[in-house]
Amino acid sequence: MFVPARSSFGRKLCNMARLSCLRVDRPAALRVEGLFAALLAALLVLAPPAGAAPPAGAKIFHAADTLGRDISGNGQTVKPLTAAGKPLLVQVLDRDGAPLAGVTVRFTVEPAYDEKGEPFVNGGLVGLVTSQVRAGEAREFIHQREAGEPAPSVIVRTDAQGYAGAQYYAGRHVESVAVAAALEAAPRTVVHFHLSIINPRWGLLLWSGLLGGLALFLYGMRMTSTGLEQAAGHRLRGVLGRVTDNRLLGLLTGIVVTALIQSSSATTVMVVSFTNAGLMSLGQTLAIILGAGVGTTLTVQIIAFSLKEYSLLIVFLGFLIASLPRRRYRGVGRSVLGFGLIFFGMSLMGNAMDPLRDHPLFRDVLLAGSERPVLVLLAATIFTGVIQSSAATIGIALTFAFQGLIDLRTAIPVILGANIGTCATAFLATIGTRREAQRVAYAHILFKILAVLIFLPFIGPFTGLVTLTSSDLPRQIANAHTIFNVAAALIFLPLLIPAERFLRRLVPDKPGIEAQTWAPKYIDDRILETPVLALAQVTREISRMGDTVLGMLREGLYAIQDRDEARRQKVIARDDKVDVLDTALRRFLTRLSREEMGDDQAAKVASLLFMVHHLETIGDLISKNLMETAEKLIQQNLKFSDEGFQQWRQFYETNVALLDKALAAFATNDRHMAEEVVNAKETMSARARELHFRHLARLSRGIPETELTSELHIHLIADLRRILSNTVSLAAAVVNEYRIPDLPGLPRTGEPAR
Repeated sequence: MFVPARSSFGRKLCNMARLSCLRVDRPAALRVEGLFAALLAALLVLAPPAGAAPPAGAKIFHAADTLGRDISGNGQTVKPLTAAGKPLLVQVLDRDGAPLAGVTVRFTVEPAYDEKGEPFVNGGLVGLVTSQVRAGEAREFIHQREAGEPAPSVIVRTDAQGYAGAQYYAGRHVESVAVAAALEAAPRTVVHFHLSIINPRWGLLLWSGLLGGLALFLYGMRMTSTGLEQAAGHRLRGVLGRVTDNRLLGLLTGIVVTALIQSSSATTVMVVSFTNAGLMSLGQTLAIILGAGVGTTLTVQIIAFSLKEYSLLIVFLGFLIASLPRRRYRGVGRSVLGFGLIFFGMSLMGNAMDPLRDHPLFRDVLLAGSERPVLVLLAATIFTGVIQSSAATIGIALTFAFQGLIDLRTAIPVILGANIGTCATAFLATIGTRREAQRVAYAHILFKILAVLIFLPFIGPFTGLVTLTSSDLPRQIANAHTIFNVAAALIFLPLLIPAERFLRRLVPDKPGIEAQTWAPKYIDDRILETPVLALAQVTREISRMGDTVLGMLREGLYAIQDRDEARRQKVIARDDKVDVLDTALRRFLTRLSREEMGDDQAAKVASLLFMVHHLETIGDLISKNLMETAEKLIQQNLKFSDEGFQQWRQFYETNVALLDKALAAFATNDRHMAEEVVNAKETMSARARELHFRHLARLSRGIPETELTSELHIHLIADLRRILSNTVSLAAAVVNEYRIPDLPGLPRTGEPAR
């Protein structure tokens, strides 16, 4: 019996039959040969010959497993001169969706072009023999490579399930590669595979791009915030100054302030600081916290615009504006420059993450994240708590969206986690604060967590709602962030009074714990990053210090004239309080001077340090010099003459009045009142000289009290003149609009500021 060997497989079977015949007797050999021939004939009837045309309507697809998951190997990343991690697999089906076996498929690496326009093939292929995929089997194929070296094009036959595959081996060029798979008998029926050959150091480039881009993003956020604060600092202070118990006004205040400084965390920290200083109540701050959540969505809405291509142009535009000669434009320029850095940082992160698009491990992580939103939420919470910026976390999510790496359903848990994570900043700010300030931080945490718990079970419907707002994924993410915070504000705004009662029970007062050691009341390191508000708080603290010094000067008068030891000791004790405030203010202003601020703010910092110095000097003159005079009067039982007493007492009271007026001018920034103090210097100096000559006249008349108290009288007038000089310096700083007087380029005392 003769059966033609129509294929290499048939020839192998025939050879096997003939070899077996050599080892047995002739009749047995004939029987065995007949058996192999019959088997071969049956196989050849079932399997079509190589190169046979597929039935009409046959189609080729990227391979999928029995669960419908893509196992084609499309979109892989490969290192140069290495094999792809997965084979490239296709499946051929007839018009009814049934697999076609024995159909030849040609895999071809499509040519690329070099810098000279010459075509070249980057890499090659080796055909694969694929095993049948059984029902319920894992998505990976078990494959065996055919003999041969990689070639630009290979032909492979489909197996019984219609699958055919080839292994790709990358060339040396780092670029994108396309591989086409077409039916040999119908070349127009084709599918394409896209692979990326990545730099061997792509891991290093990935992390450097991610971290560098994130650093630029965060620095741009900070620069934008600083610039907007400089441009609208006085308005910011005015907005906070109008805070009342009106809930709608408080909500609007939180929105406006956060929009100005571009950070809900900074707004909450400021509120914590003001509450700790007693400037706000818990009821006033709750609405501001809700408004801060809404205000921060403006930042995300802006960075959702795809402006990466224009980022460096925006940086240049910001630099030009900041370089304009008028100072009022510098804050605006810094904010524009900051926005440019934000978009440039996003561009760097996006370019660094581009290889991740096709990385199988990263795709598996994203798939797991979409199936486990709670884990994504926790990861976003932790990450936001570490970098202390919810806008940065959502900005990274936007970068992923621009690269097509995540969908909206995965991004929404990131948004929810970022809103919880931003509470970490406010919570850390409450360390060492009063109970009222701690309640503010707990309120922030409570509102965010409850809002997330409300939204979490409805991620599916919420996703559907957000998709109606825009067809653009980054804009959908920004809109989801806005909708979440607006909805949270609307939910909790009517419940602020019950929330306040609950927080007072949750964080009760501790009797005796907060009583009272003398310490700064208004300055707080938590607001150093907002210089305009920090300077306003320093002004309050200096006024408090000035009131203490003024009280010392008033009390000192009675200690001297009444020779009262108790009052003398009281004055000395108050100087210790002045020293505490002096140390704290100097430290605070020194740290504030290191923050980014405009020239006017920097000049004001220097001027305030100057004023603190003069107040502390006045305090020392009172406690050490004047009270030393009082001590001698008491110990030696001395008494001024009636005439001398009346003269120095009037001079003393005038000093008290001038210091009071200088401090009032400072507190109200009243230049006219300050000028009155400055102009009184000449009159007071002449008055001091007149008192000196009158004292000499009394000595010449031989008045006993004058002779005994002559030294004390002269020292007393001299010390009051030194106090007067420091008082005039305080007023001079107000006249010169918080600039240090008598410096080149700055207006001198009494001259209008240019």
